[in-house]
Amino acid sequence: MKVFKDAVREELVTRILSELLVDQNQYGWRSSQACWNKELRKGIVGNTNALRIEGELFDELFTELQPHLPGAKEVVMQLYVWGPLSGIAMHNDWFHAWGATLYLNKTWDPDYGGLFIWRDRESQELRVQLPEYATLVLNDNREYHMVTPVSTCAEDDRVTIQIWGK
Repeated sequence: MKVFKDAVREELVTRILSELLVDQNQYGWRSSQACWNKELRKGIVGNTNALRIEGELFDELFTELQPHLPGAKEVVMQLYVWGPLSGIAMHNDWFHAWGATLYLNKTWDPDYGGLFIWRDRESQELRVQLPEYATLVLNDNREYHMVTPVSTCAEDDRVTIQIWGK
């Protein structure tokens, strides 16, 4: 796992959120409860909404993140909104060459849950990354990872951009 702090400009994050995070009832949003397989939802009762990022926003974000990302034939980006009790069970993104998470919340208290946990491939130890604004976590070694459930006491939804390369 590789961690890159300040991976994107604040202006770009603000633009992404203002353009995409307006109405989760609009066409194009997908629900984890409806779309994720049973293994990814193991022990998870909450819902994560996802919206594919395309066009000009995709191009601008990809250009900014490209120095940190491995090469790929195809790259997919989705805005994820992790609601109360949402998370994802341990998995390794087996369908992708690599995966990455970009954190968009300005602040995040550890008591809110939503912690990114991974099993280090070499030591087999569990490691934890607190969601930290504009930080990119890159999994280019197919390490097993998960997100703990977001607490019902979280003041805001957990917001990320998920990126996969094929």
